Amino acid sequence: MKTRIALIIPMLNEAASLPALLEAIQAQTRRPDEIIFVDSGSTDASLSIIADWWKESGWRNATCRVETNLGGFPGYNRNIGVRSTSCTWIAFVDCGIYPESDWLENLLDCVSRSGSLAVFGLCEFSAEGAIPRTTCALSYGVGSEHPVLPASLIHRNVFAEIGLFEEHLRSAEDLKWMALFETRFNTRIRCAKARVHYRHFPSTLVDVAGKWHQYQKNGVKAGLCKRQSAAFALVIGIGLASLFINSGIAIWSGMLYILLRGIVDPIRRSKSRNWWGNKPLLIFLAPIVALTIDVAKLSGALQGYYSRE
Repeated sequence: MKTRIALIIPMLNEAASLPALLEAIQAQTRRPDEIIFVDSGSTDASLSIIADWWKESGWRNATCRVETNLGGFPGYNRNIGVRSTSCTWIAFVDCGIYPESDWLENLLDCVSRSGSLAVFGLCEFSAEGAIPRTTCALSYGVGSEHPVLPASLIHRNVFAEIGLFEEHLRSAEDLKWMALFETRFNTRIRCAKARVHYRHFPSTLVDVAGKWHQYQKNGVKAGLCKRQSAAFALVIGIGLASLFINSGIAIWSGMLYILLRGIVDPIRRSKSRNWWGNKPLLIFLAPIVALTIDVAKLSGALQGYYSRE
């Protein structure tokens, strides 16, 4: 009997990213049997794009539908998808993440060979443009690959055992769930051949600050990022204290921060040492973006701790 797979995709106003994602889904060598978009209340053309695509390109013995969850965060939307499908296996992907054509087939093969109840594909991170590429280098690393939830295939019994995603978190709900999974099953199977790609990094410093503020705030609310938040507070606290103690110490502290965080760190994180490609001026932009990210994370952490009280 054929294994039935549901693909669950949370979304909100994704008209710009949907066409490429739908093309990638259609190109799968092992197509899903059920596609469930869970929409938080899109006001753009997202719903019509999906409807027109399925009417024109839908395949036999499969279904595609949109569930509505007004104002729902991604984890909440995923939960609705999990509850609404009867498929034994559930795959996840996000708008803005594009799977390679053999992604789902390789996930299913990894499940068969490993006997695991869940396997996680690898997401390759990259970006074009000055601020997006620099942000990528300072966060995930240009060309780096990491196992992520929106590239995974999970047996529905796993959710019955460890629960669904936290519905009140705007982000980090996937990281918390993956940590629970690893604690319960003592492993996290990576499927190196099941690859997806992410390119959508913010293009302005304001957007960078807003995104990482939200990430850190929700990470703290989820009970994650404690050591990281403490490290940010310590580094920035030392820098501010040095301004009042000795200007020479402040200058040396600033230079050390630029060296380690702005120069060494993006090289360490990225797959290639020359993450800047053919734009070496990005090296000088990196400390500015790094400071933007770190201050945003610190403020997000403080807000997260405050909101947990």
